[in-house]
Amino acid sequence: MKQYKVGDKAWYARYDMVKVTKPCPVCYGKKQVMLILGNKDKVVLPCDYCGHGFDEPSGVITEYEYTAEPEHLIITGIESKQDLVSKEIRYYSGGRYFLAEDLFDTKEEANKRCAEKIRQAEEEETQTAMKLKLNHYKSYAWNAGYHLREAKNHKQRAEYHERKAILCKAKASRQKCKRCGPEIEIDSPEDAEVCGNCADDLRQEEMAEK
Repeated sequence: MKQYKVGDKAWYARYDMVKVTKPCPVCYGKKQVMLILGNKDKVVLPCDYCGHGFDEPSGVITEYEYTAEPEHLIITGIESKQDLVSKEIRYYSGGRYFLAEDLFDTKEEANKRCAEKIRQAEEEETQTAMKLKLNHYKSYAWNAGYHLREAKNHKQRAEYHERKAILCKAKASRQKCKRCGPEIEIDSPEDAEVCGNCADDLRQEEMAEK
């Protein structure tokens, strides 16, 4: 590995990242995924890989692609660090430092080193992306189970309240005669508030008064 001096020119193997938009690798642009349950039932869920938080799935994701951009620079300082195991040389230029393994005499050599660094970065990124993808697959199963359980619970609660409402309606259709006391049935609030016998008595009393 070549050693440089202050004032020497060198090519730094620098790479950059460019923002790009790609189809979602989970729903493939369809914005939803289908989960097959153990009993072969199919559940369609919104894709939360291309949807974030309260945002609706978009069918696309934003990623960054690496691009090689070697940089020509002049060495302005040198620093050497050594311990019992290894020795590290840092070259400075414009307030930044660079490792010796990333500096070269030609742009072609720097480009080759850029390709190696990009390949390493992409491998690490792919491993991370696969872990995230697997986590999203797990979340779909959890979401399906959660919503199915909640739907079942709501249905049971609705049936319970419906039964209670029927009982309350039955109870509301009965009341006590205000004249003699026994419980009587009525069909509507406008019905008489006395039993049939008392109603006959009241009619006879009215006729007698006339």
